[in-house]
Amino acid sequence: MSKKQLTLYLFILSSITAGAYGVLHWLKPPSERLFLDYSTRLNRVLSISIEAPNHTPTLPTISWRDGLQVEPELTLSLLDSLALKSCGLDQLVFEKSSSLGKHASADYRLVWHSEFIGGLQTCLNDLQLKPELRLSLAHILKTKLAAIDVYWHNYLLNEQSLRHLWISLQRLSVNPLSAYRALALNLQELSHIHKQLNVSNTIDKEQLLSLSERLQKGASIVALLQELNATSAWLSQVAAALASRQFSCHESEEKYQILQNILSKVYTVKVQDYLAELDQSAGLVLPSLSPLMQQSHPVLLERAHAIHVEFKQANRQHVTQWKLIIESCK
Repeated sequence: MSKKQLTLYLFILSSITAGAYGVLHWLKPPSERLFLDYSTRLNRVLSISIEAPNHTPTLPTISWRDGLQVEPELTLSLLDSLALKSCGLDQLVFEKSSSLGKHASADYRLVWHSEFIGGLQTCLNDLQLKPELRLSLAHILKTKLAAIDVYWHNYLLNEQSLRHLWISLQRLSVNPLSAYRALALNLQELSHIHKQLNVSNTIDKEQLLSLSERLQKGASIVALLQELNATSAWLSQVAAALASRQFSCHESEEKYQILQNILSKVYTVKVQDYLAELDQSAGLVLPSLSPLMQQSHPVLLERAHAIHVEFKQANRQHVTQWKLIIESCK
């Protein structure tokens, strides 16, 4: 291999290596990218050692099916099902018994329960039904009305678009607030659907299915909590290192100026802005989440609120150390 070819080979190799490093760097969560830069600068100026914190599990592992409640089993004979044709309920009965009905998604199953309740109410006004069948339908209606909360609870646990909120580890952007503002609105809409179900026992099918699609494509709660958890650990590391600093701004005016630049151009403009968006995102999503999932996801909900509180505490501790540095330099 000639010297020229070797030089070209080394150039291509270095370009590929640099490109791969760049891709891997930008695949990292924003918190890691921001704090690596921020801590490296502080280490250099203050002669301290801020190391990346160890990753800890964000949420406890749960079994989704453990929380499911038993739904009442109600059956109709084939002859009774056929007799419901006069009031239009036979099709719903056959849909539930079909292969597609047995494997329908949780949102479709919830819609079916709502439509079946409405169909039962219609059929009970059908004078063509035999008295015995009318008694059976009245019993089924009463049972299903009493199980409304069970159907809703199981929907919250079984619906894949809602599980997505707790399992999708998507990477946040450096400006995540708009995505979580949209998620908060979707959760509020879900609460409205729940209220409608409780009041009228009905569900707008198109609204629920559209909401499922938006939730599936939207932001995830666990991704936000993961970033809150990670930034809390970073903030605690930085605060502890700042507290142990051996630095006097009066002895080094040049270092103090560099420190001021880190504060104003790195922390305030980049790190603090990101932290503020995380805080606001959690402030929007968690209150919208609580009324929906305090029964179906109590462990996850409790941990989510705790992570937000820990984040606020770590943020305050970090800010306190900066204030001590600034005040010592006056």
